[in-house]
Amino acid sequence: MTQLASHSRTYNIFALVDALGEPSFQPRLASLSHLLDLGEPPPKILGMLARQVRMLIRVKEGAGTNPPELAKSLGLPQGVVKRLAQQAARFSDAALQAHLGLLHQVDFHLKTSTGNPRLWLEWALLKMGPG
Repeated sequence: MTQLASHSRTYNIFALVDALGEPSFQPRLASLSHLLDLGEPPPKILGMLARQVRMLIRVKEGAGTNPPELAKSLGLPQGVVKRLAQQAARFSDAALQAHLGLLHQVDFHLKTSTGNPRLWLEWALLKMGPG
C-alpha cells in the first residue's frame, strides 16, 4: 500500500507541474488538493514547483542549443528536455520570472507565517499559468 501511495504522489507531483502550462487554474488546484489529501508536505510541493519553473527558465535560455547538448548540460534525458521545451514555449520569460517570484513569496510566508500553507499554495497556483 505504501508503494502505491508513493507512486500516486509521484504521479500527482508531475500532474501538478504539467498543469502549470494549462490556461485554466482548475487542474492546478485539483492536483494540489490531491497531493495534500495524500499527505504530501507543502514545502515539498513548493520545492517541486520551484524546481519546475527553474528548469523551464533554463530550457528557454538554452532554446537555440543543440538538443543533445542541452540535455547533457541540464543532466536530463533528451525526452524530458523535449517535454520541458514544449511546456516552456507556453510561457514568456517575464511570466516564468514572475512565477518564481511568487514561489519565493510563498516560501517566505510558509516559513514566517502562521497562515494556512494550503491557502498560500492555492494563491500562487491561481496566479501561475502560461503567459
